Amino acid sequence: MVKSSRYLLAIVFIILPMVGFADTLGEISISALASVRGLSSVMSAICYVAGVGFLIGGLLQYKYHRENPQQVRISAPIVLVLLGICFIAIPFLSTYSDASKFVR
Repeated sequence: MVKSSRYLLAIVFIILPMVGFADTLGEISISALASVRGLSSVMSAICYVAGVGFLIGGLLQYKYHRENPQQVRISAPIVLVLLGICFIAIPFLSTYSDASKFVR
């Protein structure tokens, strides 16, 4: 309950300055969208870092599997490498989907 009220309070303090300086509802939405556009580049960076981390983890798990196959199953490095590839592919897919959104 306390967390949800904190989130609500944070949202109010984020939107309140936009309402005070905006003349129309359109200006409020434009300023809200301007602050969200930077979020996509942050999410892309997080995906790249997580993807590289999963790839390195998968390679290390494969090394451990080669040293002792009974302790580390082969499925662990395979899953980590696939997750790494998926995380690295997410920013590319979002770039291509944004580019092709208006193409008919």
